[in-house]
Amino acid sequence: MTKNVKKNTLRVLLITNGLVVIASTMVGPLYALFVENFTENVLLIGFTFAVFSLVAAVVTLVSGWVSDKYKITHGLIIAGYIIIGLTFLSYLFVKNIPDLILAQILLGIGWGITDPPFDKEYTRSLEKNKEAGGWAKLESLYYITDGVGAIIGSYIVYISSFAWLFAMMSVICFVSSAVYYFYTRNE
Repeated sequence: MTKNVKKNTLRVLLITNGLVVIASTMVGPLYALFVENFTENVLLIGFTFAVFSLVAAVVTLVSGWVSDKYKITHGLIIAGYIIIGLTFLSYLFVKNIPDLILAQILLGIGWGITDPPFDKEYTRSLEKNKEAGGWAKLESLYYITDGVGAIIGSYIVYISSFAWLFAMMSVICFVSSAVYYFYTRNE
């Protein structure tokens, strides 16, 4: 990869993943409020989040293996972004805890599929001997996007509803997957 291609790839990875992280964190601080619509049982609320985490952990291991064995990265990243977007869209139809658990499983699959190939592409795009600085940019971006997403998501729910929030989150993920696809389609 030439230096310019690496920089462009790095930029696209940061932008698209940053947008998906913003979309995800838009609901982050509001998750318990949303789940409270179905139950006030704190243990059940925690369980629904744990389901996401455990599924993401298992799928991450499988995705890493698939990405390495079959040399697939871009397709997995795009598929993950689309699944994450579909999950946020599915939140519009969640009416009870079993529905939410299914959505959390889907979200875990989406993030699990995305993360290993994203990390692989991101690492390949870093300048040699500047890897720590490159990873620092990504980690810093996560903190920024967490804050921005929390503010935007809270504001959307404040002036509107969770339905609008989930619709916006979905659109952001779909746009990110399209941008990533069009950038990488010739690679």
